[in-house]
Amino acid sequence: MESKQQLTNSNTTGKAAVTQPTSEMLESIGPVTENFGRVKWIVRSHAVAGAVTQVLQAPDDFLTDERSFVKSTSRTTIARIQIPVTGSEACILRRSNYDALRTVLRDMFRTAGPLRAFANALALERAGVSTPKVLAAGVERFLRIPRAGYLLVQAIDVKQTLAECFRQPGRPDGNSLNQVAEAVARMHQSGFAHGDLTINNVLLD
Repeated sequence: MESKQQLTNSNTTGKAAVTQPTSEMLESIGPVTENFGRVKWIVRSHAVAGAVTQVLQAPDDFLTDERSFVKSTSRTTIARIQIPVTGSEACILRRSNYDALRTVLRDMFRTAGPLRAFANALALERAGVSTPKVLAAGVERFLRIPRAGYLLVQAIDVKQTLAECFRQPGRPDGNSLNQVAEAVARMHQSGFAHGDLTINNVLLD
């Protein structure tokens, strides 16, 4: 079976690595910055910024329909949304709600979680590790205090997780397992660690 392995977490945000990027790292990877109200965004490119402007301007407007929710807790809201410009571009929008005081205090004095996830996803891409394509990340702050964080990635059509594959007779085959091992090895060789690598977090297409 030929398959392309994608390493992600269960909510498909691509938040796979533990690298702590500095401001210099964020500036060196080439994205552009956009400010909409209190949310400061880092966007993959000017072209992407143009395509997702409506999301950047009012991300919470895309998190009102519970039918689109992939996950909704006090800590995180994740929804599958359509990009208005294209009408067919499906994306995953994740909002970090900053309900935990410890997380608020940490992100007051370090690069915020969504921005770290953005930088890590781009770095994984460049290392040849297949992961959902990250489009933008932003943080809303009051003074230095983070109020909400956002991560926007392309949705991927997944046939099954590796866990589902294991439930089928005769699956997975050796070739698929070798591809998974090679993807994990590339990630480690590039200086990344997943932090939550399970068979539920490996996607097969």
